[in-house]
Amino acid sequence: LIPNPQGSSSKFTLEKDQSEYQVHTTNTIRRSKVRALQQGIDRFNAMTLSELKRYYRNKLSQGHFHTDGKGAGLGFADIIRRSGEKISYSFKPVNKDYSYFSLQIKVLS
Repeated sequence: LIPNPQGSSSKFTLEKDQSEYQVHTTNTIRRSKVRALQQGIDRFNAMTLSELKRYYRNKLSQGHFHTDGKGAGLGFADIIRRSGEKISYSFKPVNKDYSYFSLQIKVLS
């Protein structure tokens, strides 16, 4: 993947074996956004399932449907909450402005 002039590029794959699905995504993001995204995912990964459910319900009741304002949206909380698994991720610098953000999560079938 190479970023286009607007800086966006993405890839999505879904693999299935006998007992689970593996979801992989790769997106090109601005390097200035890496730290906030990493902190957001780490925060959600550290939560228990009951904490995630409470967080998710609280944000929805407040009308926060897309983002919590800290670089990671409700989508990450929802992914972990529904799958019961932690998000694995990595960042790989592309150039001085962009990094590849790779995300992987297991979903039992």
